[in-house]
Amino acid sequence: MRKSILTYIPLILGSLLAFQASGQVEHQNEYEKWLKEQKKLEEAEIKSAKEKDDPSSNGDDESTQSKKIRFGFMHTKQNCSFVENGVSHKPTYCTLDDTDASTELSGMVKNINAQLDSALEHPTTAKVSIAYFSFSNKGVQRKVCELSKKGIRVRVFLDGGSAGTIDNGIMKNSECLDSQGKLNVKLSYLGGQTNGNSGGIWRLHHNKFLMVDPGNGEDVKINFSSGNLSTFGTSLHLDHWVTMVAPANSNLVRAQKCVLEGLEASVKTAETASGSLAAIDRAIAQSSINQREKCFDEQNVFPRVSGGLIQNQIQMILAKEEIAPLFSPNNNSYVEKAFISEISKIPSGGYLYIAIQHFLHPGVGQALIAAANRGVDVRIIMEDGVLKGESEVPGVDRMIGNLRLKAPSLQVRFAETNHNGGKNSAMMHNKLAILNGRMTFSGAGHYTNAALRNNWENFYFVTNKGVLQNYAKYFRQLWEQSVDAEYTTSFGKKPGKPPSPLKGAFLFFLYPAH
Repeated sequence: MRKSILTYIPLILGSLLAFQASGQVEHQNEYEKWLKEQKKLEEAEIKSAKEKDDPSSNGDDESTQSKKIRFGFMHTKQNCSFVENGVSHKPTYCTLDDTDASTELSGMVKNINAQLDSALEHPTTAKVSIAYFSFSNKGVQRKVCELSKKGIRVRVFLDGGSAGTIDNGIMKNSECLDSQGKLNVKLSYLGGQTNGNSGGIWRLHHNKFLMVDPGNGEDVKINFSSGNLSTFGTSLHLDHWVTMVAPANSNLVRAQKCVLEGLEASVKTAETASGSLAAIDRAIAQSSINQREKCFDEQNVFPRVSGGLIQNQIQMILAKEEIAPLFSPNNNSYVEKAFISEISKIPSGGYLYIAIQHFLHPGVGQALIAAANRGVDVRIIMEDGVLKGESEVPGVDRMIGNLRLKAPSLQVRFAETNHNGGKNSAMMHNKLAILNGRMTFSGAGHYTNAALRNNWENFYFVTNKGVLQNYAKYFRQLWEQSVDAEYTTSFGKKPGKPPSPLKGAFLFFLYPAH
């Protein structure tokens, strides 16, 4: 049952009094001064960008800018009830038998298919683009085949290691084939390189976005997500999606189209590249970077390598569209630098709430330690498999230990999931950060060097208030259902400690006064 706002008033007042008593008002004033200065910089950048924009090429005229991007949010929902060896597990602890119920509860497949159906409004010009690590959801596969049969152009990019996730029984049936028996859906694989099978190379196609472009200048539907287009990514995994309807000439749409051009360039390079595995891998990735950045320059996309100081570009486009897209692979480490920079701006007394599955990046780790030690309330929810020997990526447990050792105030808790329910059937797969109620940082990638630099990945800063509040509600749910390390390592035999109350400022943001 949802608690009344009255429940939180004592906590909120106490937090505010503590904030004042601890001498943090001066820090807050400094932060507000910085915000005013930053706003001036953003306004100057926007004015400069508008002067440079060519309305004939990207439509940055007054009529287009009056149309804002419309944001939505959805996440998987689990309400499982499982008792094992006398332990009553959390609602997130599910089995394969819970898959259908969780799929129905979240409604994500229905929503995704409804967005895909919008392509039928313009069958002669529309195009559907799908870029994911894996695509095994049969309901969405059938919808893609249905669209292709009706003449909609469908382009799919997947990771090379996920080649078996496409159901041949679906993709080779009559709805996916033309009159000559040829597959209508154009499918390509990239990446699939891991240390275990590629001579020390690690590079995945780990993008997670879907775009429905009517092709006639009307608004474009774009989704990005933490989860894959898989059976479990829309049911048992703890995952979320951000949905958007954006003007065709918006910075966001232009950016996503340029990324698709980069993927096409990589596919073409993969067909002709020669040499060692490492040389081929570098050539394929670099062709994507080169074409993407070339397109960014031509289409005046922000942020981009040639656009000046990345942080100023990010703030400018956030002020303009409430979303700033960033991508890997990249040669300048701009994704991690931007994330770390935004973490460093959170003042003492602020908060940083994160839900992440894999965390190995030393720079991000150091930024969190520094934030916690200067008085930022840093909380992280992670996949419990990292402490139970079930993690896909080794070393995350050591990162957790390092964070706790160097920043004792930093809180790490875990989502309880059931890896015994089947291969990858249940996991905390989110990648999200809420930065002091100012913005979110989320997308496809984990906090690893591979994700932030080398893989094909998509990331976004978002300042839209509706998205921020949806993330806040979702994080609160995850936090209240989380368990501690003692419970996790004992496999539920020890009760552990309940989660501590969330920060008063966060609750004020979550339930603003009317």
